[in-house]
Amino acid sequence: MARRRVSRGLIFALLALAGLGGSIAIGAIAPLEEDDSLAVRVWKLGSVRLAISAVAVAVSRTDGALAPLEGEPFEESVLHPYLARIRRDPRTRHFYGRGHLDLTDYAAMADFLRSEFRHGLPAGWHYSFHVLEMLDAADEGAALACGGISRMLIQLVQAGGGYGRRVQLTNHVVAELWSRQHAKWVAVDADYDVYFTDAGGIPLSVWEIHQRVRDGRRDDVVPHVGASETALFRRQPETLYTAYEDGFAVEYYARWVSRNLPTWHPSRNPSHSARVYYPDATLDQRIYFRHHTDDPESLYDPPAGARTTPRAAAKAGA
Repeated sequence: MARRRVSRGLIFALLALAGLGGSIAIGAIAPLEEDDSLAVRVWKLGSVRLAISAVAVAVSRTDGALAPLEGEPFEESVLHPYLARIRRDPRTRHFYGRGHLDLTDYAAMADFLRSEFRHGLPAGWHYSFHVLEMLDAADEGAALACGGISRMLIQLVQAGGGYGRRVQLTNHVVAELWSRQHAKWVAVDADYDVYFTDAGGIPLSVWEIHQRVRDGRRDDVVPHVGASETALFRRQPETLYTAYEDGFAVEYYARWVSRNLPTWHPSRNPSHSARVYYPDATLDQRIYFRHHTDDPESLYDPPAGARTTPRAAAKAGA
């Protein structure tokens, strides 16, 4: 009798675990809907976090520590065959061969991409392609939204030995690129075809733009809009400013070429890998993102490969 009770208890426990696992699996893949109730949103977003965390435990045992990735070292970038193809391609080679890339080059790249692509949601088979394949798709009318075009911009910069990362705003994504000239991260928005400086002409990071917009100091956020006829900033600047108000999530994964992991991989998935700063985080943000910080300055260290440059070393010494 006792053995039968134990067996029944074990069966019920296994069924309960299977039901919980199934609920998490369904919630992790179910898309968020505007009319979802609070309970349903918690279930879906929490399921994503739990699923990614479970994968992270398994991956960490075989793939080493899951640390933020901030872009490839210069030497690896210039030697990678695909990035070498970008530097040789007739459509993009004019960006390279004149020394280190910096803000002027980043802005020209953003303008080029905005001119090449229609703005819109990409077809599913376009989304995972790298920049040269996407340029091929552009000839067939492919569209790109902010997330994809930011990734393309970063790849162009990486092909020249530079560093970049995607940063999520509210309903928008931009690129932050490392400027050797200014020894800082600067925000460049290829979707809106714009970057910002302060009143003195110093280019701004996402954090610096966020601070000024949140504090009502927009006069100290000077837009520099590209020449593309499809630059979204000319049509809807207020939408972009609003995107900066709440905070931001820095995606440290930027190795789409040399370490092209699937989107579910915890090193790539923003739920696990992003570091976020939201002064007034919503419930959705608190549930979805694992790593929150109250110290946004901690997100702005130079990329590892740039810390040995004289300017970076002088800044670190100061």
